[in-house]
Amino acid sequence: QGSGMARSYDYIIVGAGNIYATSSNANTAQSGGLTIFSPGGAKLTDVNLNTAGYAPGITKMVKGGDGAIYALQNWREPAWNYNKGINRVIRIDSSGAVTQIYSPGAASDANQLSGLAVNPATGVVYWTKSGSGDKYNYLWKYDPANSGAGAVNCQPGVNNGWSDSDYLLNLEYTGNGFVSVVNSGGATWSQDPMTETAVRVTGL
Repeated sequence: QGSGMARSYDYIIVGAGNIYATSSNANTAQSGGLTIFSPGGAKLTDVNLNTAGYAPGITKMVKGGDGAIYALQNWREPAWNYNKGINRVIRIDSSGAVTQIYSPGAASDANQLSGLAVNPATGVVYWTKSGSGDKYNYLWKYDPANSGAGAVNCQPGVNNGWSDSDYLLNLEYTGNGFVSVVNSGGATWSQDPMTETAVRVTGL
């Protein structure tokens, strides 16, 4: 893992099935991996994201409607000048196979993803793109039931976001078709709901 101590950033238990646990380098998280365990604790497989071509580490995981795990790669250390790495949403199946679902492009302040959530009723996976200067292509989604062309799309043309965000886990599904940005950027917490067709409501 390089210098520093390995840390686990997230884990997810898939119903009565397997447990997915992540690990990343404690300093830069440019190296990262994932281990899949059985419910009894036996290790089933290790996933080396570097050798698979998908560094850096994972910060959040959700279970999609197809039963696979969808993971957010957006590790960054705001307090230090660490390389942010390429941001991605990836799919991990029970065999450990990894597929890229979406990436906004090369590592930069403009190409940052800031949240991952799933609607448990539909299995649709959502994320936010909050890179500097892009507030108009903010809420994105992937429908595992429609995994062909057009499966990834966004709600364009409306100001749903802010120009930049340093928060890793800022998106949650909050029911009735709404996803919400959970914002800790000010003196108090806030919850800003939005849908694929309804503009984000701020200041709640």
